[in-house]
Amino acid sequence: MKKSVIAVVILLVGLCAAIWMYWPEKTPEVTPIAGPKETAELFFKALAANDAGALKPLAGDSSQILLQYYGGLEVISIGKPYQKPGQYAGWLVPYEIRLKSGELKKFNLAVRNDNPNRQWTIDGGI
Repeated sequence: MKKSVIAVVILLVGLCAAIWMYWPEKTPEVTPIAGPKETAELFFKALAANDAGALKPLAGDSSQILLQYYGGLEVISIGKPYQKPGQYAGWLVPYEIRLKSGELKKFNLAVRNDNPNRQWTIDGGI
């Protein structure tokens, strides 16, 4: 699978964060995803099932690392996606998950489809 990865370093109020964007090549075997909530649902379903094949179109080369840390998780809830115009180009999807360790995690998954192929991908927040 051909891909482009862009690393952008953002300095914001003295904090430094790296954002990685995965731009997948559009392929016929990739089923189009309807929107941000469906992207989050597919992402967490793939992690829960330890399904690297389903995870790869959403997370690219990060799939194996994500499976090591989050594989086998349980989804507690996935909320309504929202945007922060002027602050983030994609969507934020609230979620709550339980890791295999029993730890609960509640945060916002960042998803976007502003890549050249208009495919939904995971951008952060996990």
